[in-house]
Amino acid sequence: DRGLNCLPGIVKDINEVGYCLQDMDGDGDTELLIGSVSDNLIYAMYTMKNDQETLVIDAGERNTYRISSDGVFVNNASNSAAQMAYFLYTFSEGALHFQDGLVYDAGLDSQNPWFYVKDTAFDSGTYEAIATADAEAITSELDNNARPIAFMPFSDYNS
Repeated sequence: DRGLNCLPGIVKDINEVGYCLQDMDGDGDTELLIGSVSDNLIYAMYTMKNDQETLVIDAGERNTYRISSDGVFVNNASNSAAQMAYFLYTFSEGALHFQDGLVYDAGLDSQNPWFYVKDTAFDSGTYEAIATADAEAITSELDNNARPIAFMPFSDYNS
């Protein structure tokens, strides 16, 4: 009700939720990240844009973010057990910019469920089929290539 991300409130251990201040795009402005200390998941990210604090990432229970070692933001989004995605973004000028992604849509094709996408709409009309082995290699690399984030647990915060 105050416009804050709900995920920190779901985590029961205050040692597992923290914050990090870091310039994420090299523009000299520091971004505030709030996330999971041990999982490197970003729950929320704020930046300054036109002298206003701006929410850039607002994750959810089925919509998580992390950053890869090459600086690409990886959004894992899920609509159901049969439909999920890896959406890739760059961050510049105070905003995320969609690059491309992979969608798993077993409801559309259970034998060949992986598709390359150029938007985040889950629109099967825009899907381009990709071999399962290729998609699994890409998603494995994305999953294993998460950059550690130096979150300071809120339990360690001293004002």
